[in-house]
Amino acid sequence: MTTLHLGSKLTRKTAAVVQKRELVVTLHPGYLDMRRSRTRTSYSLSYDAIYTYAAKLTADRARAEKKAKKAGKA
Repeated sequence: MTTLHLGSKLTRKTAAVVQKRELVVTLHPGYLDMRRSRTRTSYSLSYDAIYTYAAKLTADRARAEKKAKKAGKA
């Protein structure tokens, strides 16, 4: 695994395609930048925000499945 030190960054082109362009991700020690290939506009996200969002999505899906299962029994 690559360790990111203060002031370093790692940029990779991903296999994901957004609006017909590859997604480029730049990892920084405390956050990441995402942009479409061959564009300048980038979006920054903290790792904490990404983790919290993923956990919320997982909890929401589990809650919806539980609700659907309960509605099917009634």
